[in-house]
Amino acid sequence: MFTSVGVLAVVALGVGIGLSRTGDLSASPMPAYASLVGDFTCITSTDGSCAVTPGLNATPDQLTVEAWAQDGGSDSKVPIVATNVGDYGFVLHANDPDGAPVARRRIHGSYVAWFHCASNAGPPCRHQHGGGQTVAGTATALPTEPATTPDDSTTSPVPGPTSTVLPSSVATSPAGLPQPGQSTPAVVRTAPGVTAAPATTAPAPANGAALQWADEFNGAAGTGVNKADWTAVSGSHHGELECYTPKSSNVAMDGQGDLVLTSRREAGCDGMPYTSGRLEGVNKRTFKYGYFEVRAKMPTAPGAFPAFWTLGANYPSVGWPRSGEIDIVEVTSNVPASVHTNIHGVDTAGKSWQSGWGGAGTYASSSNVGDAFHTYGLNWTSSALQYYFDGKLIHTISRSSVPVWLWDQENYLLLNLAITSTSGPDVQTMDVDYVRVYSAKP
Repeated sequence: MFTSVGVLAVVALGVGIGLSRTGDLSASPMPAYASLVGDFTCITSTDGSCAVTPGLNATPDQLTVEAWAQDGGSDSKVPIVATNVGDYGFVLHANDPDGAPVARRRIHGSYVAWFHCASNAGPPCRHQHGGGQTVAGTATALPTEPATTPDDSTTSPVPGPTSTVLPSSVATSPAGLPQPGQSTPAVVRTAPGVTAAPATTAPAPANGAALQWADEFNGAAGTGVNKADWTAVSGSHHGELECYTPKSSNVAMDGQGDLVLTSRREAGCDGMPYTSGRLEGVNKRTFKYGYFEVRAKMPTAPGAFPAFWTLGANYPSVGWPRSGEIDIVEVTSNVPASVHTNIHGVDTAGKSWQSGWGGAGTYASSSNVGDAFHTYGLNWTSSALQYYFDGKLIHTISRSSVPVWLWDQENYLLLNLAITSTSGPDVQTMDVDYVRVYSAKP
């Protein structure tokens, strides 16, 4: 969930720092163009860089970006350079006016990606008319005076994709990896003095798997979560636009068997324009290996960024990303029919990396996932992470394919509804039917 994300917007944007790509536009005497507009937030690393990965699905002919850094609630515009532009997104590098990197700061802003529809299958070019003809989307002409293209030979060095997005070779084929029946049994840890979880109504699993723990969220309407298993956290996180609260208006059972995390457009802590809900199992219940599944209806209106994920139990002492992170599912409003899976970790030099977004870790569903409940699962063994959507294996990451394997330790679970844009509705909900942990994939 520590991931930058682009969110589609409908507002007109001014031209900021630009990166142009030279292309052959002579293929069509009247080339058609379309634009994809988005907002983003990200946390910069020590060298002032961060990756913005909205999943453009095609490399734009031109990209313009404007960005601000928030410090103590006030915004200041920062000069940036956009590099590594590709189908997944782009990498930003932010410097102060004196040239020093804007390190470990929240950067937020907007971008416009321009696509040449005659030769590019970018999302804005996909509007279909009669006969299957592909036509332009939201614009008909490329800007005549684009921003000056940065000279890469004179800009500050920007880390290559391996320091922000793992090479595509990491997202390997499932072939040859352990099958669910060979999964390592789950190990469940409960903090001293914590009361055992309440009885579950989950069905008996098959294939020799054992149900280790579950929360069916069967409480009365308006009641909170089981405090033996979850903490409803408070505060703002990761440069997003919400303030998390434990209030029943943000975190509560609906009395129908669901947990409801609700985001609301209202003044929150740290000057945030929304309140929302987030649950964490830190210092309460941890797990090592097994099959993890949530059944949920994820919101997909503008700004929504719901997720079910894990962090290493050592996160409070070592921080992120040394703790490791597994994103079992993340959903973004700009691609509502996509299921994002991901991991975050460090390489042998201690630099952060991720594997999943913009590549094999993004699965295209046949419809908007926000229209119905779906199951999202992870089969975690000592040799691989296997991701499932509605029971279908959609992504596998093997131990041998990552720089440093951080997933032989206890992890705790998180559920949250983040907000990344102010263009959405006043209220959005993430409805969770259950969270279940088995010793192996049932």
